[in-house]
Amino acid sequence: MEPKIDRRVSKRVKLIKWPTKILIKEKSIDGITRNISVYGAFIYYFQPHGKNLPLKLHKVVDLIIEAPGVAPLFISAEVIWSNILSSDEKNTLLGVGLRFIEVPDKERQFLQDFVTVYTDPMLN
Repeated sequence: MEPKIDRRVSKRVKLIKWPTKILIKEKSIDGITRNISVYGAFIYYFQPHGKNLPLKLHKVVDLIIEAPGVAPLFISAEVIWSNILSSDEKNTLLGVGLRFIEVPDKERQFLQDFVTVYTDPMLN
């Protein structure tokens, strides 16, 4: 078995838990940003059974990410992958990988600073 290749172009910060809204023109989905980089994020969310279709590939969504200590981040992103992660009697846990496509300057600067601080061993 060949090792998994990481294709990311920037470092990411893992194990965060930032409340996030995924906005699609017909609905809003409450989720949690689990890891983030300057260029994208992994978000998971729960849906009741019957509403558990993963987001479609290449769908463009708007995000409102509530990072601690700053105003909410408003970012547009494209769905790169979307999966059902697990399921129980009532809900389905879904995950989505997103590539940021429109990031205002203020949000981009925050992400650059955040990723630098939390991935640079000299600063930790």
